[in-house]
Amino acid sequence: MIPASYVPERNVGDLREALRTRASLECDTTSIKNRIHAKLLRRGIRKPEELTCNFTQKHRTWLRSLKIDSLNHLLNALEATEKEIKEINSTLLKEYQKNPPAKLNSEIPGIGYYGA
Repeated sequence: MIPASYVPERNVGDLREALRTRASLECDTTSIKNRIHAKLLRRGIRKPEELTCNFTQKHRTWLRSLKIDSLNHLLNALEATEKEIKEINSTLLKEYQKNPPAKLNSEIPGIGYYGA
């Protein structure tokens, strides 16, 4: 006879899938940013000194001002990915707020509402 195995409830499975999707999108975001840096390096383009932080609104405006089509496509993809991450974050936060044990778990150092 085959031993029984644990199958989480539908809502738990959905939350786990949301977390996996979020993690995947975070990796995509990093990849897109690295590709943007690589394109700039290949072309020998350096950002102005007054732009101290990468991928701020000012930095993105400067990148778009370069009028490089492939760069604009990557920026569009980056913004779409970040929008998806914000939507997932919103869903996860709502679920976290409805779940008292999750709030207790998040008091453990290093565990935020994503991991709780």
